[in-house]
Amino acid sequence: MNKLIVYSLAGILTIGIMASCGDKSGTNAASPAVNAETEISASPQATAQPTAQATDQPATTPQPSQGTFTTGVFLDLDTIEDPLFNKEIKNLLNTTLEALANKKEEAFRSVFKDSQSADAFMYLFGRDYYFDTIGTVEQDKEGRVIVEIRGKVKDGGEIKEPNSFYYFMKDADNHWSLRAID
Repeated sequence: MNKLIVYSLAGILTIGIMASCGDKSGTNAASPAVNAETEISASPQATAQPTAQATDQPATTPQPSQGTFTTGVFLDLDTIEDPLFNKEIKNLLNTTLEALANKKEEAFRSVFKDSQSADAFMYLFGRDYYFDTIGTVEQDKEGRVIVEIRGKVKDGGEIKEPNSFYYFMKDADNHWSLRAID
């Protein structure tokens, strides 16, 4: 009887973990957003558009393929007009993306609240990154600003297209820092 309970709980826990780590690019019906959500294109003529579906178009930059892979950040964050996406967050996000794409560990560590937080996300460091599209920008009920970045990552010879979510939060001194990458 005890084994049945243990196996049942393990199964339920596994399903819960898998569901919470699933693809977040679908509908945002379960999103904890408080403020208006925006979908943003990386092109210079971009304007913020309320949306629940992905309609953005990546910037016209070299697209990586299986044969070749161009690393870099192909976004102009300064063209984004959104009150949630303030100058400090833009600078932190730009530093983060440039550090990942150019493998600059010190710059990558500098955007986090503390070294312990930076250590937790070092597993992302050292891969080849290609960032070209900004997805949603939203704020959750805890006050975190969440920015979705799309692109490609090459790890171990395989190219993947993840949607990454960057969580920014203010500290007690009213300064923003990167708190998490999902």
